[in-house]
Amino acid sequence: MKRVLVVDDGVENRYLLTALLEGNGFQVVQASNGAEALALAREAAPDIVVTDILMPTMDGFELCRRWRMDERLKGIPFIVYTATYTEPKDEKLALALGADRFLIKPQQPEVLLRVVNEVLAEAASHPGDVVQRPRLDELEALRRHNEALIAKLEKKVHQLEDEAKKRTDVTAALQESERWFRLLAENSSDVVWSMGFDGRILYVSPAVEALLGYKPQELREVPFEKMVAPEGQALLRDEMRKVLEDLAAGRNPKHSDRYEVEMVRRDGTRVWTEISASIMWDESGKAGGFQGVLRDISGRRLLEEDRERLKLQHMQTQRLESIGRLAGGVAHDFNNLLSVIISYADFVAEEMRPEDPLRADVQEIHKAGKRAATLTRQLLAFSRKQVMELQVMDLNQTVAGLQDMLRRLIGEDI
Repeated sequence: MKRVLVVDDGVENRYLLTALLEGNGFQVVQASNGAEALALAREAAPDIVVTDILMPTMDGFELCRRWRMDERLKGIPFIVYTATYTEPKDEKLALALGADRFLIKPQQPEVLLRVVNEVLAEAASHPGDVVQRPRLDELEALRRHNEALIAKLEKKVHQLEDEAKKRTDVTAALQESERWFRLLAENSSDVVWSMGFDGRILYVSPAVEALLGYKPQELREVPFEKMVAPEGQALLRDEMRKVLEDLAAGRNPKHSDRYEVEMVRRDGTRVWTEISASIMWDESGKAGGFQGVLRDISGRRLLEEDRERLKLQHMQTQRLESIGRLAGGVAHDFNNLLSVIISYADFVAEEMRPEDPLRADVQEIHKAGKRAATLTRQLLAFSRKQVMELQVMDLNQTVAGLQDMLRRLIGEDI
């Protein structure tokens, strides 16, 4: 099994190269810079080395120069594999210092493997070629090495300056965005808030004073749950628990939720609110708490209650209309029957002598029919099929007239 020494200060770069080479039958030894690689190679020489150029402590050029000067290592194949500010003169310098190949990152895996195998095969078939290859003299090598390093460092400095400027621009943009956010939050009638997973408030906009009677600074580090009416606290606890369980399991919680809960004002009164909440993520993509908006929905709740009350009234009216139609139909038919009863009572009374003992009973039938006719008129009035006529009544006379009928209906024991 061929042994490959991989030299790169990037952990991810070393990992990818190691995975590729080990997956294709090579044994891999890793080093993070040239000095470390040289020490490892002198302890146990590899069959080939693959190195980056720009590294701390000792770069790839210096490693190549010392590699070819070492009697034990100078015959071992040397590949430069780099992507840091590469120019044509970098390749010329690397080859002049004794490198066998100069590759620019990234390469397709099959290309990189083919080059490694080619270099190993060349070294095996012509072992003296590497040793006898003409190299730069010491001063020229140092001069060109320094020029290459200076050029790379200048480019690195320019890159860092560009990154610093971009970071400054991003910071300024974030500050401007934060300024606008605070401006909107502080002038909104809705309460903008954020809190940690422990339930403590991190930020709350000034609108909270109008809604709940608390100043924003009074609510900092106060558990959000304390402002929620007891009936709604269990709901919020359950929802927070579900979100934390999803995060712990690696699941992405729902983007946003809305809840209607009663909040307790500072003076103890209650107000219905709508809470919209979502996960608060930091720059690294880590969940840091909740954020959202708190809105007063008391007016909306009153409108909904009024709408429900009107709906019930409408249903009640419909039921009464149905009952009225039924009562009107019954009263109409009953009135026809009463007309017959009253008429026959009158006919019988006309045929009876004044002293007839049954005459009083016939008169009671006539009175009862009249009273029943009055009730049917009331039913017709209730069903809106007859215009109501207001009349003056003698209550004593009316009650006295009902006395005999009630005595027969309910008995003497009541």
